[in-house]
Amino acid sequence: MSPCPPELAWLPRAGEADPRDGAVGHDHDGAVGHDGAGAGTGGREGGQAAPDVPMEGRGYLSFTSGTTGEPKPVRAAERPLARFLSWYTAEFGLTAQDRFALLAGLAHDPLLRDVFTPLVLGARLCVPGQDRVRDPARLASWLRENRVTVVHLTPQLATLISAAGVELPDLRLVLFGGDRLTYADVTRFRAVAPAARLVNTYGTTETPQAQSVHEITGEPAGTGDPVPVGRGVDGAELLVLNAGGAPAAVGELGEVVVRSRRLAEAYLDDDLTRQRFTREPDGETARYRTGDLGRYDCEGRVVPAGRADGQVKIRGYRVELGEIEAVLAAHPGVLAAAAKVAEQPGGAVLHAYAVPRSAAVQPGELRRHLAAGLPDHAVPAEVVLLPTLPLTPNGKVDRARLPAPAHRPAAGRGQEPATGTERLVAGVWREVLGLPRISADANFFEIGGHSLATAQVQARLAASLGREVPIVDLFRFPTVRTLAAHLDGERRPAGSERAARRVAARRARPSTQRPHQARRESTE
Repeated sequence: MSPCPPELAWLPRAGEADPRDGAVGHDHDGAVGHDGAGAGTGGREGGQAAPDVPMEGRGYLSFTSGTTGEPKPVRAAERPLARFLSWYTAEFGLTAQDRFALLAGLAHDPLLRDVFTPLVLGARLCVPGQDRVRDPARLASWLRENRVTVVHLTPQLATLISAAGVELPDLRLVLFGGDRLTYADVTRFRAVAPAARLVNTYGTTETPQAQSVHEITGEPAGTGDPVPVGRGVDGAELLVLNAGGAPAAVGELGEVVVRSRRLAEAYLDDDLTRQRFTREPDGETARYRTGDLGRYDCEGRVVPAGRADGQVKIRGYRVELGEIEAVLAAHPGVLAAAAKVAEQPGGAVLHAYAVPRSAAVQPGELRRHLAAGLPDHAVPAEVVLLPTLPLTPNGKVDRARLPAPAHRPAAGRGQEPATGTERLVAGVWREVLGLPRISADANFFEIGGHSLATAQVQARLAASLGREVPIVDLFRFPTVRTLAAHLDGERRPAGSERAARRVAARRARPSTQRPHQARRESTE
């Protein structure tokens, strides 16, 4: 049997395990527990033991999109993960009585945290179906029904869950990570999880799991200011270095560098490894240049401030602004292109800007071109046409001077919502998107709608109608008229009763049907 890392020496060995304990399986509610099968088999038929592999030789590969959007393999050893599990469970008092949720993607390194934490504790791991993960209202209800006590969330997912308005009284620990968290996000989530301990964390695929934490206490003002990611934990240091490599002053913008003995070993790309990783003389401590920007606040905590290389995060995905600009500039009708991120009430959204070659080039055409060349999460919500792009004195695009898109007139033929349900849907859209007017034929996703706004619409419609509105319906019926008709249709009698009504109405009219047509109608 392979030697156990010293950080996890307190765990029972396989040969010492109670024979009633064994492999994990799913129960009816999606939780994972022991089912008693296969304990002590050594993982091979006939009980043959797996070959010993020294701890230093064990590890895993994970992938990060880096700054180009192309997956980059990262090699990490076993010890940093083992050390994290030991620190994490002790720091937050996690026990076998906790109930964890598996919300990390299966190809994402936080999966290791979500799976191994309950495994080393003997706790329950609850696993939602993908249909629930994609529907924030159903996911929030699932968290409540399964009485989940510990959960890791990106700020975007936290915003979607809080928009559902489902109270989560059993949550006692929520750790945010993966993107910039604002105090407005915290205020919204605290409203649905008032008893939870809220912690902001920082770590990247190259710096496995959490390297710094900041516990959010008190009642912070619900502003859009970023929440600090705190200071290094368990021997790690979170540094902010200026362009010369020296520690930045308080408030000075610099690159965030993680100094720790718990880093990944390298990329599989040697050149990239040399650019980002530096090993110190002791041979164990290393530094990783994250490419993130940050500042020290007056208490010495690190506050995030975006990316150094133009990479941004939209709804949890890394997006390279340069990639959007390159795709847009490749259109034959575009002379120059730019892109930027704008903060809106529903979250961060992408805006693209183009200088057209002629008046024949229209925003809708350019947006379709972008949709054909980019993943869905990287397609800008708006494309703005400009006569020229604003430039800085050194000739670079001045993104700060790119104008906000003007409110566009209602989409479609300009017909006003007519029915009560159409007026309800249009009113909710106006509130969420901040538009003065929306026509009955307006398409939600063509007038600025995105996934965070969709969750807000779902929650408000459900509250107004007094019943669940599946989020998939908002994608299937993207206009005011079609969504309202669908919502009204759900309140009408069942299909057989509707068919009977149609038959009765036809029979009440003078008949001009041929005999074989009448016979077909009589069987409806």
